[in-house]
Amino acid sequence: MTTDKLIRLVLPWPPTSGNNQTRAGRGRVYTTDEIKTYRYIIWSMWMRDGKPVIEVPVSLSWYLSPPNLREYDFENYSKVIKDAISAPRSKKAGVNGRALYLLGDSNKHIPRESVVWGVPVKGGRAVVEVLPL
Repeated sequence: MTTDKLIRLVLPWPPTSGNNQTRAGRGRVYTTDEIKTYRYIIWSMWMRDGKPVIEVPVSLSWYLSPPNLREYDFENYSKVIKDAISAPRSKKAGVNGRALYLLGDSNKHIPRESVVWGVPVKGGRAVVEVLPL
């Protein structure tokens, strides 16, 4: 289902930063189990929402409530979420548990972003508003 309406995603806090999404071993690179689980949660939400896809450039508004008071690098944690809500064109949605709210996560697809850091909440939370431009 293609959509041109705002989508508001209320997501759990990513289990790790973008720097730790993959591991190398035995001559290959693989996605960690905690990232696979996180992507599956987002994929399940996408399926529940009727598989909406925004095919035009979007603005992302981030409202982040981390799980504690430590410092966080927005780019590292947003990468985990962007990877979970968009699938590369070379892959079908649902492959590796990736939803397809967006067609990609490059500047072509996301030319505008804003970030608001909120107070910590137990377990953390990330609210992402996806607005077609």
